[in-house]
Amino acid sequence: MLLLLLLIVANLFGVGMIVPQITRLHRTKVAEGVSAPWVGVGMAMNFWWLNYGIQGQLWGLVPVSMGALIVYAVVAVQLRALTGSRVLRPIALSALGTSLALLTALGVAGWTAVGLTLGLAYGPQFAPAVFNALRSSSTAGVSRATWTMASVEAVIWVIYGIAVADPALIIGGVGGTLMALVILVRLWIGELRRVLPNELEVAFYGRGGLVEGEVVSEAVVRAAVG
Repeated sequence: MLLLLLLIVANLFGVGMIVPQITRLHRTKVAEGVSAPWVGVGMAMNFWWLNYGIQGQLWGLVPVSMGALIVYAVVAVQLRALTGSRVLRPIALSALGTSLALLTALGVAGWTAVGLTLGLAYGPQFAPAVFNALRSSSTAGVSRATWTMASVEAVIWVIYGIAVADPALIIGGVGGTLMALVILVRLWIGELRRVLPNELEVAFYGRGGLVEGEVVSEAVVRAAVG
């Protein structure tokens, strides 16, 4: 019963994790920090997870993979609307590259190899998003809720993988958890950078802020952080 509940939560989070990102893009009209290759890889990975679940009769994978494939496609449409048609090239190339790698695994050693490849690639599939978040000066377009849900979903897949003795799910869940946590830490650091200067100003000059022309001296900053 507990395993079934966890599976339901994983399915809801697997699809729902992209919804806050869709909402944020729609509300802010800002795509900064959102990786186009991440979207392409996500679409390809979920297409192959869907087929792997069907072939292995792992029916818990089917709804989440199908739903995630659709919502990733919605993000692709949003990025196209916000940044122009040039974004379609990295989306298509990343999806094609991912699919070719998995197709090769299928041809060489069948669906078992596909499953292991999916598991090994589940964490790295977030690598474009991680790289973009770490490289970008602004993460205004990145949804914290999306990556919080991604980390929870990944942990659940680890538990489910252990329960059904599926190495692909275990490996993938561990990798996905680590990648999601990297982005959450990046978002936290970005928030801290935005908040800290304001807090220093309030601490030393009150709610009225700085008088025009004044600056916070190095000694003041040292005193605040030390």
